[in-house]
Amino acid sequence: MKPFYSFVTLTALLALSSGAGALKVGDTLPKIQVRDAFGKAVSLPAKQWTVIYFYPEVFTGGCTVEAHAYTQLADAFKKAKVQVYGVSSDSAAKQVDFVTKEKLNIAMIPDESGKLGKALEVTKIVNWYDRDTFIISPEGKVMQIKRSVNPNNDAKDALAFISRGGK
Repeated sequence: MKPFYSFVTLTALLALSSGAGALKVGDTLPKIQVRDAFGKAVSLPAKQWTVIYFYPEVFTGGCTVEAHAYTQLADAFKKAKVQVYGVSSDSAAKQVDFVTKEKLNIAMIPDESGKLGKALEVTKIVNWYDRDTFIISPEGKVMQIKRSVNPNNDAKDALAFISRGGK
């Protein structure tokens, strides 16, 4: 019976520490200052549409697919005046390597400290974030929160949502 109790306890703890917290659609994104993988200062919320997508780890299957999907739509996001940030708990050096080797055209934010993930209440198990996406309006309002997204569809779904004016 002890293994069962351990499993139940672990499951309960994960549920309590998960991203299913208080941040919700309509809230104002908390102000936060971070640096992208290349060291450039990033202030959130920005004064433009912003997509912040969290992914588990660089150079892994779904994460690479998702990053390439955002890169393939980079011109469309730029035309729509949307800033896209990919966030993982990887180091800046690993993210720069990922951007360079995969020829990505999106900004990456290394969140080794968990500062951004905590602010947005994204679940982090061990060192991997859940695959969650946040869409923020130019006014700083959280317009959409998608948890456990499909890496194949996330970029096009985000662009479509913004193209519909956040509806």
